[in-house]
Amino acid sequence: MKRGEEPLVVIDGKVFKDTKKLEGLDPGRIENISVLKDASAVEKYGRKARNGVIEITTRKK
Repeated sequence: MKRGEEPLVVIDGKVFKDTKKLEGLDPGRIENISVLKDASAVEKYGRKARNGVIEITTRKK
């Protein structure tokens, strides 16, 4: 994937501009993952989500 073509990453409501934040995320803490594509992503997050969105909710401690 080329730089600038990465999906937007949203973890617990906080928006990150690249997928590097996923590297440090403990898979055991993930409660839910949703993938938004096309118009639904842009509708919810604006133009910055034109390459899709990965929404992640983590388990609360």
